[in-house]
Amino acid sequence: MQTLNNNLVRKFRSSGVTAYKLSKLTGLAATTITRWSKGESEISLKTAEIIADALKCKLTCTWRKK
Repeated sequence: MQTLNNNLVRKFRSSGVTAYKLSKLTGLAATTITRWSKGESEISLKTAEIIADALKCKLTCTWRKK
């Protein structure tokens, strides 16, 4: 299953932006970004919004029928 975390990590990795650069763009700690991008931690929705904004991508929500 694709999650917000997985999709955002994929976008980050394909962007060519380093954890250090993303840290400078977002104000988040580079170690936080590194741990998140390696799958060692999850991020909050607020942090996801900050990262998405820095990567110039948009977060969207879709509803699925069960």
